[in-house]
Amino acid sequence: MNSVKSESVGPVATLVSTLKNVCVDVFMFIVKSQPRTFAVLFACLTLPFFFSAEDKKNADKSFVCVNSGDEPHYLVYLNSLLLDGDLDLANNYASVHAGSNQAGVKFAGSALDHHSVWFHGEQRIHWFEYFAMDRMDRGPKGPLPHVREKSKPEDAPTIELPWNHPGLAIVLAPFLYAFRNTTMIESMALILAGLCVALASLAFRKLVFHQSKDDVLSNALTLAVFLGTPVWFYGRTLFSEPFLVLLVTGAYCFSRVNNRLVLAGLCVGLVIFIKPVAVLTVIPLLVAELLTRKIDRIVKVSIGPALGLGALWYLQHSLYGGHSANEFVGASFLGGLIITFFLPSRGLVFCAPLLVLACFGWPRLLRSDRSTWAPLAAIVVYACFMAAFRDTIGGAAFALRYHVIIMPLLALGLVPLFQEAKSQPVARLVMTGIVALSILINALACIEPWKSWNANPLEAWVRPINDIR
Repeated sequence: MNSVKSESVGPVATLVSTLKNVCVDVFMFIVKSQPRTFAVLFACLTLPFFFSAEDKKNADKSFVCVNSGDEPHYLVYLNSLLLDGDLDLANNYASVHAGSNQAGVKFAGSALDHHSVWFHGEQRIHWFEYFAMDRMDRGPKGPLPHVREKSKPEDAPTIELPWNHPGLAIVLAPFLYAFRNTTMIESMALILAGLCVALASLAFRKLVFHQSKDDVLSNALTLAVFLGTPVWFYGRTLFSEPFLVLLVTGAYCFSRVNNRLVLAGLCVGLVIFIKPVAVLTVIPLLVAELLTRKIDRIVKVSIGPALGLGALWYLQHSLYGGHSANEFVGASFLGGLIITFFLPSRGLVFCAPLLVLACFGWPRLLRSDRSTWAPLAAIVVYACFMAAFRDTIGGAAFALRYHVIIMPLLALGLVPLFQEAKSQPVARLVMTGIVALSILINALACIEPWKSWNANPLEAWVRPINDIR
């Protein structure tokens, strides 16, 4: 009986062992070479551009298209700048309703709501406050916004300004000018987002090598982080996050590794202009430079922030008359922290367990290198601010959209854990499993991105199977 059992188990164990050895050999072959590592990484980063059923429906109109959330609205802002030279969005949204692709080919002729705002004196009025969100009237050229019954005629819009901060559209406009008034502008904007994530991986690799002085570990960790976190997914979206990932990671790389403080400062300035609240991620970097008390360093790193603040001030006053298009709405801080980690559809535990593991490595990293207090402070301050924000999850999107910009910094906590795992087989096995699970989750999210909006990828892919059963 025992001999039969051993014979039946033997081949299975041999097969498993062989597969494991092959996987290890292939992985080591990749990560032992930096060019091979980035060839594999960049190939994976392009996959979301080819595996979307939503895009296949529009293949004759656009190579790749935006999906949902704020994406079509950022595209409207961009088209308003490129086609009209202004940020009055009323005619652009009307054009979308009439069938144009100014919000993307997927939304042409749709009853898309308007992410716009206007002011009557000191009163700020959002589009959804004056018009009904869930109802559109039928017009001769497509849907028409339906005025709410309680809306006052004197509150009607005379101009529609961007509700979301338009800094990203302004920065992207020069790069996309050649594609204005074509269907390619949508695809090219998304390709720029993917390119920024690819460049961010290079900056991250430099930060990891700065801490570890280990080429293989740096390559392996770069692959794990950029394929095992939602950063991969957002490289195919038209949000500010893929661009901010590059700028935030690049700022710390230029400051800590390359000692190019002017470039670090310019990254900070762009962060301020594209998304003012994201300045929380780079303030610790500026404080660290101030604490050096070296005038030349302080002056160099201050050029970019000064330009960014000046441009932001001018934009706010010229476009909004000094008013704010948005306001901070607080919520339960403890509830926000619970959502950040444990919300099944969005939390780190379920969408990026690799980053939860990184949290346990930060105390060791800080003990080994006290200067890492700056990126750690950026993570803590920004994450705590977002936990206290009512929209902690980041609206209609995948995982924790607002937290994507600090994910590479948070992942630095994996460096000491990866180093220790080299000599600890059990720890290495556990970490390999967590990395593999993280990559699986985010790969599923990227194969058909539209499936994972507001849902955990594992659940989104298992649900159709359960429906069949």
